Amino acid sequence: MNDWNHLLWSTALPLLLLTGVVLTLRSRGFALRHLGTGIRLSWHEAGSGGTSPFACLCTSLASTIGTGNIAGVAFALTAGGPGALVWMWITAALCTAVKYAECAQGSAYRRIESDGQRLGGGMVTLTHLPCRRLGLLLGGIYALLELFTTLSAANLVQSSAIAQTLWTSLAVPPMVSGVLVGGLTLAILLGGSDSVTHFSAWIVPLMIGLYLLGGLAVIFTHLAALPNAIAALFRGAFDFSAVGGGVLGNTIRIGVMRCCFSNESGTGSAAFSAALSDADPVRQGLISATSNLWDTGVMCSITGLSILVSGTLSSDLTGVPLVMESYATGLGSIGRWIVAVCLVLFAFSSLPGLAFQGESALRFLSDAPAARGVYRLGFAFLSALGCLFSTEQALLTTDFCNALLILLNLAALWWVPIPKKAEF
Repeated sequence: MNDWNHLLWSTALPLLLLTGVVLTLRSRGFALRHLGTGIRLSWHEAGSGGTSPFACLCTSLASTIGTGNIAGVAFALTAGGPGALVWMWITAALCTAVKYAECAQGSAYRRIESDGQRLGGGMVTLTHLPCRRLGLLLGGIYALLELFTTLSAANLVQSSAIAQTLWTSLAVPPMVSGVLVGGLTLAILLGGSDSVTHFSAWIVPLMIGLYLLGGLAVIFTHLAALPNAIAALFRGAFDFSAVGGGVLGNTIRIGVMRCCFSNESGTGSAAFSAALSDADPVRQGLISATSNLWDTGVMCSITGLSILVSGTLSSDLTGVPLVMESYATGLGSIGRWIVAVCLVLFAFSSLPGLAFQGESALRFLSDAPAARGVYRLGFAFLSALGCLFSTEQALLTTDFCNALLILLNLAALWWVPIPKKAEF
């Protein structure tokens, strides 16, 4: 799997960054310049119907703010060094224009299903390629890949992280965790997309607030170490001398991969929830683009800085235990509990969001209610089964799927018109 990831990301990585640069320059930094507007609109904007823009943003954040913000950042720092976090920031900044474009497209090109459900996302946008026959083919491939990703990769990462955390903190057997995760996930999914968005709008602000308070407390208790930590970040991010630049290349690759896993920029996944709102596509695009700020700019930064200022990166720990130890250096045993509680909340809230994306992809292929019922049962079962898997192995599979989704979605970003700017 590592070899395939290297091969795919050697193509997807430069193309994604190039797309981010081109879209940013072509729009003169429109999405970045209007981040403040996007934040304001997320609280006050209301469409003529459908789901509120804020609930759409929370649904998107629910699927992105998860294991990637804790375990993913820890794996990135241990594998790519402190500089990997800087490349996560760079990727998130460049891909703000990408996130805006794909979500504005998702909102503009969505279609209304027979039951009134709004359907959008990378596969729907691809059908608007100049060559419609090619667009339908690529859209179908995208939908199948999204189905595979949500069933066999992304959900396994989240559920395995929950099981690992519950075992480490409370000695809960993975089998018991699997029954709990599968049962609770199925209960939420049976309520449909409205249940998912309502759950997300409630849980996302709560879990972000708790994790931020804990992380800021850790950084404050190690404030003297903060300047050295920041210096180490930028030294590692731009050290061309290390092994002829090979180490730097690895740092960049891991930073971009972990950023894409964390905030899903370039995959087109955020457009699924953006399509639920009836807000103006440009405004919804700006609202959705703020997820890069919250996910990578804030949440991943808190995790990375907490690890670096605490000095735990030099230990033999990695993943969730590394973050727990960094929080414990500033807050004692309560720090471990904060990480444990937040990770369980992050990971669990991601599961309904991921299931919503997979079900949207299924709707593109088949609108049969029975198919959706089977999908929900299958997703809940595989979420339970994921508690028996290794988080690191599941991450490798997710990276593979993300690279393929990015390559398909880039076709829509380059050749499907992006909605024009609106006045604010």
